Amino acid sequence: MCVNRLGFNFTLGSTEDDLFVTLEPGKPMVFHTVFDYGFHALPGHRYLVDVHESENVGWWKKGRKEDVLNLPGKNRGGHYSDGEPIALSLDEPAELKLLPLDD
Repeated sequence: MCVNRLGFNFTLGSTEDDLFVTLEPGKPMVFHTVFDYGFHALPGHRYLVDVHESENVGWWKKGRKEDVLNLPGKNRGGHYSDGEPIALSLDEPAELKLLPLDD
């Protein structure tokens, strides 16, 4: 399943290509992201991350990212989600360790 992480350009290889990810059953997915919105954390410290009850994946398509996104110069259309939003849940909060940014 391909999900949109707030992307707007539906073209494979675009500058927003990394905002689309393919989720595969039973395969862990690691996201590298920058914290924003006033979240102040210190490198080397550990934090617990949880999901709010109302959080969901609002846009998703069946298939791999390579099958869903437009090829450069081509329009596959069909940018509507393949279904209703999928609710997110965790069995327990996940532990997060912040690493320093590479200079």
